[in-house]
Amino acid sequence: MPVRPPVHRPLGDNPSLRPQRRSDAFYHGAAWQRICAGVLARDGYRCQIALFGCRIRANTVDHIIAREDGGSDDDGNLRSCCAPCHNRRHPEKGGALRSQCLGTEF
Repeated sequence: MPVRPPVHRPLGDNPSLRPQRRSDAFYHGAAWQRICAGVLARDGYRCQIALFGCRIRANTVDHIIAREDGGSDDDGNLRSCCAPCHNRRHPEKGGALRSQCLGTEF
């Protein structure tokens, strides 16, 4: 049976100590939590992206136009989505099945 080789990192490399993007702090604040709760309730916890095979209740809020690209936090630029659809739309953001809003899986 083949054995997977160990992952080698440079000496002293610790992923948890790497600097985070500036926008990450915003997504952990109380203001974003309130926005998320409102958008999820507005959309009835239904995934608005709904990619093929989507069957999970929405627990994440997605910017239609990213903040980095000039998008705002207005209701018209936000939509509810499930974590798998969000991660398929944004594979560069980590792909972990976690909610950036409520911190829960449904």
